[in-house]
Parts: sequence; C-alpha cells; structure tokens
Amino acid sequence: MIQINEDFEKAYKDSMAKGFSMKELLALGGAVALLSVFCFCGYFLLHFNLYLSFLAGMVPAGGIVFFGFWRSSSDLNVMEYYQAVRKRKDTELLLWECREYDEEKALYEEVFAALEDRKE
Repeated sequence: MIQINEDFEKAYKDSMAKGFSMKELLALGGAVALLSVFCFCGYFLLHFNLYLSFLAGMVPAGGIVFFGFWRSSSDLNVMEYYQAVRKRKDTELLLWECREYDEEKALYEEVFAALEDRKE
C-alpha cells in the first residue's frame, strides 16, 4: 500500500505553482522579463539579429535563474552560502591539545596485547 500525505496544506506550504517556490517563480519571471527586454531592445532598437539579441539576453537571464534555483549541499541559497563562507573565513581557528587520546590509545594497546596473548 502506498502512503499518501493527506495534509497538503502542511506538507506543501512553500510550494507556489507546479512545485516551484515563490522565490523560484520570481527568478523565472525576472529571467523571462529580462530576456524579453534584451530581445526587444536588440531587435527593434539596435536592429541586431533576433538570435543575437536572444543569446545576449541569455547570459544575464541564466544568472538570474542560477541565483534563484541554486542550493548548496547544506540547503543554503547563494546569499546564505556566501555569508557562511565569509563567517567561516573571519572566524579564527581554535586549536587545543587533547591529552585523553594518548591515554586511551595506551589503554587500547594494552587490551589488544592481552587479547593477542590469549589467542596464542
């Protein structure tokens, strides 16, 4: 039997349309609008080839889509990821010497030596 989530309001509250969040929809809308402006200005005002105008508009539109959709492996968007990287670089590294490791290592060596003696 397939389990179906019946509480759609709770499970899909950040989904706006077709599974996209509001931020992703705004990124797509902005990219389409910017691409349209590039095509219009390039073709009608500057009298470029339509394909050239379209390709020139794809670069900034692709950037908008990238910034709207990209998520890091820890589920941070571009701005949150940039802030986290800056915070990590600004934070000094804390170093200390752990003495327990040497004590535990010596204890384990004793235990393993005793086990080896039992096997023989």
